[in-house]
Amino acid sequence: GHDCVVTIGGVQSNHCRATAAAARLVGMEPHLVLLVRDKLLDTDPGMEGNLLVDRLLGAKLHLCAAKDYQRYGGNMHAMNHINEVVASELRAQGRRPYVVPVGGTTPMAAWGYIDAVSELREQLGMDELGGVCPFDHIVFPVGSGGTASGIALGCQLSRMSATLHGVNVHHTPDHFYELINTEAAALGHFDGCARDWLQIHHGAGAGYGVSTPALMRVCADTAHESGVLLDHVYSGKCLYHFCEHVRRDPDSYRGAHILFWHTGGTLALYSEQEQLLQLMPEDQVQRLELP
Repeated sequence: GHDCVVTIGGVQSNHCRATAAAARLVGMEPHLVLLVRDKLLDTDPGMEGNLLVDRLLGAKLHLCAAKDYQRYGGNMHAMNHINEVVASELRAQGRRPYVVPVGGTTPMAAWGYIDAVSELREQLGMDELGGVCPFDHIVFPVGSGGTASGIALGCQLSRMSATLHGVNVHHTPDHFYELINTEAAALGHFDGCARDWLQIHHGAGAGYGVSTPALMRVCADTAHESGVLLDHVYSGKCLYHFCEHVRRDPDSYRGAHILFWHTGGTLALYSEQEQLLQLMPEDQVQRLELP
């Protein structure tokens, strides 16, 4: 059996936070390998956003410098290699870690979103295979590739008519096309390839988890207009870059029905309080004078 769990992600990783909670539910100690900027390696990471929950859950945080991540290749393979380094250290201490890959992305995990597509079809009243989907396009963030793999395979297997759009929040579209093909093959699906199933739009921007004033404006405006909270790491970044894509080719989307698949991340907003405060109206807070 195992006595602890180790996984890896960015400093505001939703996956790491969820893994830590799941580990505690089954009585296992969570170990989180978090990538940080070089200058922050020897400082306390604080308790903003997902870090607050990570630390309340008692997770052990192993901070990895960005330069070391780049030294190992600066990609998903590098993250999984670093993850295994920490697991090996734990084994040397006599621990028995269960290793969860970056983002929890495995062929088994893809079934979660394959099933989510089935749930979507049920909600839309699409009981039979095939059929015309009321949405012309389905849009979702691509972080570690597990969500994209599951949605792409789920829609392919159920013959959904909607065009799929992923927006990678880091790395490159080519990396994720390859990953989705690998996941599909591991699940025994060889009908076509990822480039046939979805379009992945480049949305890495300034880097993973790096916000910009324009991006934070989209997050703030969306909350104000719809009540839907988006974060700068995943869902907000996805919507921002997909809208940029649409602006470059508006005729292809005019009059279309678009489903945006929100993948969470609200807690990460707390790490951007200063930027968001600058976007708030000056008269938002007023002193109440009672008679």
